[in-house]
Amino acid sequence: MNKVIEGTIITAAIIGAFFVGYLIPYERSDLAFLESEEEMGDWRNCSSESLYNVSRCLVDYVSGFYNYTERADTPKTLKDIQQNGGDCYDYAGLYIRFAEELGFQGEHFSIAGENDVFWHRVAILWDKSDSGDYCLIDQRRLWCSKVY
Repeated sequence: MNKVIEGTIITAAIIGAFFVGYLIPYERSDLAFLESEEEMGDWRNCSSESLYNVSRCLVDYVSGFYNYTERADTPKTLKDIQQNGGDCYDYAGLYIRFAEELGFQGEHFSIAGENDVFWHRVAILWDKSDSGDYCLIDQRRLWCSKVY
């Protein structure tokens, strides 16, 4: 089989499994809580028509205070994460909350091992329109594409 076709089939299978089997929504109470307008800070400047531009801006914003620290998977405020750090659970929740506040959709993707012990979580953001745009944010790494 042609390598390009084989690669396309494998990529489509991965993306299909990704969207069908592993989009496990956060409970809204699990998302990082934004306490006040003052606390919201610079991320509000990330407003844009483009999902990529918003996602890039959010990653840049979070990179300014990013501090990977393993913590309990419990809801935290933005201020708490800025002061004490957070892990993949916390940062994925921040990206989802920011995206939703800016008019986009978001969920997290969890990678689990044996006995459903979670190893890692990333945020998946997408445009509510029919553009097909989506972005995956893994702490400070960004990957965006189109469904079609």
